[in-house]
Amino acid sequence: MIRRLLTWVRVAAPPPWTPVLFLPVLGLEVIFGWIWWHVGPMPEILKPRDVVLLIVATVLGGYRAWAHHPLFQAGYRNWLRQTPWTSRVPLIVGPLQLVPQDLLWFGLVLLVWHDPQFSRLYLPLSFLLAYLAVICVSCRPTGLPFMGYLLAFGLGELVRQWYSPVSALVVASWLYLAAWLAIRGMLARFPWRLSWVWDQPSLQAASETARDRLLGWPLDQLHGRENDPRVNYVDGVLASLLLGWWLYCVLSLIANPLRAHWSWLAMWLAAAKGISMRCLIYCIDYRPPISFWGRLWTGRWLIPRYDHVLVTPVLICLVACFMPRVLTAWQTPADAVFPITTSLVALVALNMPPSFERWRLTGFHRIVPGTMQLSKQEFIKQ
Repeated sequence: MIRRLLTWVRVAAPPPWTPVLFLPVLGLEVIFGWIWWHVGPMPEILKPRDVVLLIVATVLGGYRAWAHHPLFQAGYRNWLRQTPWTSRVPLIVGPLQLVPQDLLWFGLVLLVWHDPQFSRLYLPLSFLLAYLAVICVSCRPTGLPFMGYLLAFGLGELVRQWYSPVSALVVASWLYLAAWLAIRGMLARFPWRLSWVWDQPSLQAASETARDRLLGWPLDQLHGRENDPRVNYVDGVLASLLLGWWLYCVLSLIANPLRAHWSWLAMWLAAAKGISMRCLIYCIDYRPPISFWGRLWTGRWLIPRYDHVLVTPVLICLVACFMPRVLTAWQTPADAVFPITTSLVALVALNMPPSFERWRLTGFHRIVPGTMQLSKQEFIKQ
């Protein structure tokens, strides 16, 4: 009976290194106990302990989804692929969805959390925020991109309601229902068609494999590479809306005097990122047919078949400069002006033609070796 009970409890047991995470909490408890003994009751000094405890809950929430998800465990995933496992059978390592045993471990933490300086609801909220974020990230590789967008938008609302823990917990509950449906859908689709990147044991191994897969200049630029940017219009629109929504949700947590400043800064950071990435991706390997001095010498200051690729960076700058004024003139709420502008900036950066595939194949440019490309001699040596 006891052995069966222990087996039942271990299904959702935290990792063995969990006590290490609680060492800072224990150390702060000792320090604050000494202060109380010599100075007197000062409840406000317990806030650092509670912040550390919420960080621990966030780490454990992310680990709960990451450790049980076959997507993030290459050996586990490959072993499942070689067996007749189906979604109708429980996962071997443990359930990916939350189970009653998780509530038991949470109850133990809540019992020892004395004199909390924040609402106790923030503990499950921190856990669920990280857990749902990991599930959200896993949706696209497993063939459920729209569920990923749904969870991403919902997580933004969870962040927006953070100062109201009851409302945030209601949002988290609905999001967990969506995550539960996503888990069932992604497990039913197993085995997944994944990129070779997911089979790499480390970032260094992935970098070395990516380099080995290069063919050298100019073959990579001619036939395309796996890491070339490919964004369809639906993803471009949804990603742009998601960026603006998250900016609005995060900025809603900032006090009013600083909100406008941070909104303006975030919008221009997005614009600078869009301009730089668009120019680098489209122009680093594909240069103008003649140089700048060649343009001046020949009088061909504009080369429409090449320079049209620079229209998008200019348009991004114009949107960032003038759209806030237009929205203000339309009496748009002040909190939404810069998030809406950021969405429009991202929309232009991601969806304006030409697509990179079309530019690579039909652009009026000359191909030059990129900074990360293998030269002909290096390719021949390999």
